[in-house]
Amino acid sequence: MTKLSSWFVAAWVVLLATAFVLGYKSKSLFESSSQTFSRNLDPTSHATSRPRQNSHASLPATKIVTTSFLDLYDELRNDAAPVRAEYGREIEQMSEPGRAATLTTFYKAMALCDLKQGIALAKGITDQRLQYLACTALIEATALPDTKLIVEMLMQLPDSPITADSLNGQLHMWSYLDAPAVAAFFDEHPKINADVIKANLLENWASSDPPAAQAWLEKHAELTQDPEALKQLILGWLKADEQKATDFLVSHSEEERFSQAIGWAALDAYCTSAEAAKALVNKLPPTAKSEALRTIGEINVELVAKDGMDQNAAFGNLGHWLLTFEPAEWKKGVGTMLGYWQQRDFDAMVQWMAALPWESKSAVAAEVPIDSDLPVEETFQRVFGIPDDSVREQLLRSLVLKLGDNPEERLQIVANMQLIAGQLVRLQQLAGEAP
Repeated sequence: MTKLSSWFVAAWVVLLATAFVLGYKSKSLFESSSQTFSRNLDPTSHATSRPRQNSHASLPATKIVTTSFLDLYDELRNDAAPVRAEYGREIEQMSEPGRAATLTTFYKAMALCDLKQGIALAKGITDQRLQYLACTALIEATALPDTKLIVEMLMQLPDSPITADSLNGQLHMWSYLDAPAVAAFFDEHPKINADVIKANLLENWASSDPPAAQAWLEKHAELTQDPEALKQLILGWLKADEQKATDFLVSHSEEERFSQAIGWAALDAYCTSAEAAKALVNKLPPTAKSEALRTIGEINVELVAKDGMDQNAAFGNLGHWLLTFEPAEWKKGVGTMLGYWQQRDFDAMVQWMAALPWESKSAVAAEVPIDSDLPVEETFQRVFGIPDDSVREQLLRSLVLKLGDNPEERLQIVANMQLIAGQLVRLQQLAGEAP
């Protein structure tokens, strides 16, 4: 045999011996780990444990919070129902600070392995705080398709503000999944006070089946007179069939109960297209048109300041769009918009006004409201600082008249302001004038 061959055989012998030793040690390590794990699962390690009814060693309740969630889920999934129930009893008997965390973990796992039993166990908890924690854990971990079971659980719990809030939240979620089922649920439980949720239900339902949603609303007299419910119906309907929803809305545009729906439909249209919004608004009678423009004036400019557009530019675009209507129609809308704009950037608002034609500038200045977020004298100090003479004078005249209904009332308010002498004199002159 050559030296090379001898070396090769020797190397193989060493490798085989090493593998044998490592294998033996791995086996020993595995047995040691198994024994340790078995001790951790030994029910006798927990003082309050009772004999388990399943054949495999079970996890003591005190170990639940330190066990991986996947292992806990696997443990509970393989346990018999009485063993799970015993876990629940053991957890209730534990002391703090570990009890709350253990209970939360246990009920989240129960939501996944056996939600119905988890609900039954939670309903049986006598401590109200622990019951709230258990129900919250079930709610957080329950899959959306099982929302109905959570709603039924909440219906059977004692009334409380927490229960009511949770119930409303689950009903809202359920309405996204199965609106007809939620409608049937409300019909079965007419005493539930959840008008907001019913309105949300109508939007979700109308977005997929407008006739069914409208038919359900019309079966409930209180909803047919609820502006919020009608608004949500229309907003959902617009997603499904814009033309029919618009035609329906216009046909009811002189009814006060539809005023919110009209305003929000116009606002929704403006966020998509100023031209579409104008087409809708121009179909409305004068009063409805004015209210629609007022609602659009409340717009969150972040919704329309797209593609990097500056928010001041979005305000300016909205202002110019509003001014395309008749003054009697745009007054409320412009006043509302300017109220929001001056709170965000007073100087930018003033610059926009300064660039308007004279006749528009005067009319627009008359609609600027007093900023309720500032002390009144600070409002006027800010106006006195406007560099554009015409805007400054028009705003001073307009705002001072908003201080009171008569000269005496206005003069009294001005007299209490801490202003420099020249400013005080000018405001007193304006305050004493008749409108």
